[in-house]
Amino acid sequence: MNYIKQNHINARDKLLIIDDDNNTRLLIKKIMSDTKITIIETGCGREAFDLFSNFSNEIFLVILDIRLPVYDGWTLIPKFRQVNPRVPVIALSAVSPQELALKCELAALSEYISKPFRIHELRQIINSYYCYPFNKSDQK
Repeated sequence: MNYIKQNHINARDKLLIIDDDNNTRLLIKKIMSDTKITIIETGCGREAFDLFSNFSNEIFLVILDIRLPVYDGWTLIPKFRQVNPRVPVIALSAVSPQELALKCELAALSEYISKPFRIHELRQIINSYYCYPFNKSDQK
């Protein structure tokens, strides 16, 4: 479990990144390093649930890899919803875009991003949730 602390502007300033690929987590942290967002990240599904449970009132967005050890993404989503259904979850996965789109719709996810992703698009998505953390998910 790692944290990147930056200046806070509000209580909901945490981005939870859950991906067992350390390089993906490092890349996301790097592209968001010039923001005021606090990054919480892990590569383990079980630890992800613990982090979400502890910080759900401070998290504005979860970026969730679907294929994880212990608990996979599909297992974590309903667990997250039980703790705090208002926190948007974006799936990040290398599974086929068609399969991912269908499953994300069934799981009522906010959005999904296929790997490999475009850095500027991911940053734009993260920033849109940071600026308006619940507006997007409340409209669904």
